[in-house]
Amino acid sequence: MTAVPHVPTSWLVELVNGYGSRPRAAAARTDEPYPDLGPLVDLPGATTLGERGLVDLADRLWLLFASTDPSERATVMNDLLVRSRLTPYLDHEARTCWSTSVTAPDELLAAGCATTLMEVLAHGGWRRLGTCEGEDCQDAHLDLPGRSRRYCSTTCLNRARVRAYRARRR
Repeated sequence: MTAVPHVPTSWLVELVNGYGSRPRAAAARTDEPYPDLGPLVDLPGATTLGERGLVDLADRLWLLFASTDPSERATVMNDLLVRSRLTPYLDHEARTCWSTSVTAPDELLAAGCATTLMEVLAHGGWRRLGTCEGEDCQDAHLDLPGRSRRYCSTTCLNRARVRAYRARRR
């Protein structure tokens, strides 16, 4: 069994937005190179991960953020969990940790993303996951503080406010 790597929530969102097909298309970034995601968590063999594998994972994860149907979200999340073959265990301080029988770097990364999302969902349910309501944006976001976040960034929020202001002025 292999320990599942920790994937920070901010890194997971960057993966979805930087490599996901829909967010890249909405932002007209399909011809741009993929972003550098910085250190790929503590993952053995991370340097062997290819762009295609990251795009596939980002597209699967994006569905969790974009869908408004809880049944569809549960199906996607359960598929991710089954593929990850996760086994919980307690460490010496009684913290829940995860191990898996998968060994390929892309599968380990998917398992790490699955455990991160399980933590988020355990503390706030599906309402924590969403996509930007900006007119030309489909980026994913996590609403960690629990407010009703509608935009992925201050930039998208400001663009929406400017559009609304200009529409009122006409």
